[in-house]
Amino acid sequence: MADILFGVFTVVLGIVLYWGANRLPTGVLTFALNPGFFPKIVAAGLIILGAILVYQGWKSKPTYGEGKLNKELGLRLGALLGLVFLYLILWGRGSFLLNTLVFLFFSQLIMKYRVLPSLLSSTIITFLTWILFTQAFKVHLF
Repeated sequence: MADILFGVFTVVLGIVLYWGANRLPTGVLTFALNPGFFPKIVAAGLIILGAILVYQGWKSKPTYGEGKLNKELGLRLGALLGLVFLYLILWGRGSFLLNTLVFLFFSQLIMKYRVLPSLLSSTIITFLTWILFTQAFKVHLF
């Protein structure tokens, strides 16, 4: 049941992201490489993977103790969803580096990773993403 719920949420998130990518300006190029190209690819991937997750959850028969959301897993899922929505609300406000670092760090803590590896991986991923977009793609991230 948890796979079905998370898959449906992922499909809905992908649809919302695809809709948002369609609202981006088209740019000056007439072929596919406009500002909405990469977000559309990510959104389509989310839709496809979410649909696969729903299908797998629908087809699998849970064994004893599997497929049930216990209280701890429900709280962790709710905390992760809340963290994602907070990150989306703060998108464009403040610093990309700080927002993304805090988001990645707390999402790993919610998933019960150790503190030091979480901080290290969050820092590395955040800075590599920032460098990739600002230096290679020449895109200013708020």
